[in-house]
Amino acid sequence: MTRSPCSTTFVRLIGLTVALSAAPLYADTNVDFTANVLKDTCQIELNGGGKVNFATVSPAWFADGVTAETDYPGGEEFNIKLLSCPASDGAITNVTFNFIPQSGEFAVGNQQIFANELAQNEGGAQNVGVVIFTTDSPRTNVLNTDGSSRATFSAATYSETNWTFYSRMQKVNSSESVVPGVLMSHVLVNVSYQ
Repeated sequence: MTRSPCSTTFVRLIGLTVALSAAPLYADTNVDFTANVLKDTCQIELNGGGKVNFATVSPAWFADGVTAETDYPGGEEFNIKLLSCPASDGAITNVTFNFIPQSGEFAVGNQQIFANELAQNEGGAQNVGVVIFTTDSPRTNVLNTDGSSRATFSAATYSETNWTFYSRMQKVNSSESVVPGVLMSHVLVNVSYQ
């Protein structure tokens, strides 16, 4: 029995149609996006070009019992200035500063300490990070233990204002020694006002 070219083509088309009409398998999930669009936003200026230099210390400087919550001397203050903010007509009552690690990673085991980004083989100090505090008395870490911001301030006016913060080095794991080296941590600051 011989097949005509027409019947062979028809069988191929039926096979292709069945293959194309099979239901694909995939996971189903939703992604929600939210945002605020503002006409204008504040400009942020940091003193020192955004660099904070700590003093050179020995491993003995990292005293026992000093935690990421401890108001401890030996750090440096820095200022954040909000400039050219839009008029709020009295609607803005709070300013929140949210400090986050540029790398996206806090120090291992503590979301109040910004990690040293230099590995030991790159000359980096080990078991050392950076903590940031408000300058209220007593000073308070700007982050909650889950890494969320607690640096919210009442502000009747917020444009052309200076906000001072205190930062210092911090031993990450209190049961381990500090290994000498260089400390470098990049921190992003987002400012929101509401």
